[in-house]
Amino acid sequence: MDEDWRICGYFLQQQKVLKDDEWERCGDASVLANMLRDGVLLCQLINSLIPGAIEQRDINTSPRMSPFLCTKNIKAFLNACRNHLNVPEHLLFDLPDLYDLCNFRKVLQTIAAITGNPLSLNDGDEIYASLVGFGEDNAVEDFETTYEDMFAATDENNIYEDLVGLRRRLSSQAQVEVPKTKEGNREKCIRELVETEVKYVTMLDTLRYNFIDVLKIACFDGLTMKAIFCNLEDLHSVHHQLLNDLQMAMSEPTKPVGRCLTKWEYQLLAYGRYCSNLTTAFETVDALLEDPQQRNKIEQCEDMANSGQTRLRDLLTVPMQRILKYHLLMRELKRFTPTDHPTHKDADEALESMQDIACYVNEAKRDSEQFKFIDEVEHSINGYDGTPLTNYGRHHRDGEIRIQEEGQSKKNDIFSYLMLL
Repeated sequence: MDEDWRICGYFLQQQKVLKDDEWERCGDASVLANMLRDGVLLCQLINSLIPGAIEQRDINTSPRMSPFLCTKNIKAFLNACRNHLNVPEHLLFDLPDLYDLCNFRKVLQTIAAITGNPLSLNDGDEIYASLVGFGEDNAVEDFETTYEDMFAATDENNIYEDLVGLRRRLSSQAQVEVPKTKEGNREKCIRELVETEVKYVTMLDTLRYNFIDVLKIACFDGLTMKAIFCNLEDLHSVHHQLLNDLQMAMSEPTKPVGRCLTKWEYQLLAYGRYCSNLTTAFETVDALLEDPQQRNKIEQCEDMANSGQTRLRDLLTVPMQRILKYHLLMRELKRFTPTDHPTHKDADEALESMQDIACYVNEAKRDSEQFKFIDEVEHSINGYDGTPLTNYGRHHRDGEIRIQEEGQSKKNDIFSYLMLL
């Protein structure tokens, strides 16, 4: 029914999750769906109902459509629905239902369940089925300013824009005016790609020379360094070469920057390993900060790098945010590159390559989390000494395990776990 999304939207407005002017912009279900896709508003909804149900540090307030960060927000919302609001499992939507807009109907059912007034949504409602694929061309980043005043400005997720992005420039900085034409927009896209790459490489230099080289000499052993920085030195080298190629491409009349990204596609796959290691990196840094002597060494590096304005933990998140930005930049470049332009094919191939890398990075991150979970399951099985459970791949589902008391309970216990993996 056409009114279902309006009922849910009105509830969000009443809970002060949607501002009045934002609600006025919701002319149809697709607009509301796009505003919810990154999970930020949903997390805020939970906290408006039960303050503190989702810790502020667990909400990524500026995910900018990073699949990993958006799905992390959505997972936090779903877990809060289970643990704090006791929403039945059959009324909870799945991640793709919202992020990929596969079934926005189910998303509305979940919100309605929170209100205590479940909706009766027909499977045949075309208004919601038509949203599938809508998000590909309508990223939530158009609404990113919606959240700027909802959370503290010091949130660590803003670190990318502070160090690399162009949107937070000082007003005193001169900006080159570009004509508002398709070619002018193309020039703007190219300039943003190259200028942000320069800033990103500068940030990598900071991590390499003010942290890695210093801490390596100070006292941190090889295992600790690997746990924190993983393969960052390799990425540092790759991006210096990529930046050199981009700057050379800028000197050509057609500025074929897309070709540069395609050239380094294979090397950029190394981000899968780096991003998968982020959780370990954070845990290692947090453990070191508990030791006053180690904390002092890290803080000295932070002071030397940027007068202590940005913490090491925050800097480590920037590479993941950067690699998930390339496909967005390439999408805009392709959008403003005419089909008859000499570099249109380069832009198209670069977009496809960067989308593949973004998917690979997120799958690698997901696999890392899955294997960690499976390891925990394996260690919870008393006396299990068989084949490592990670050899069986991802787990398919989890839930209550019922074991009959008759027979060999220990074998049944192990078998039940394996059936879920």
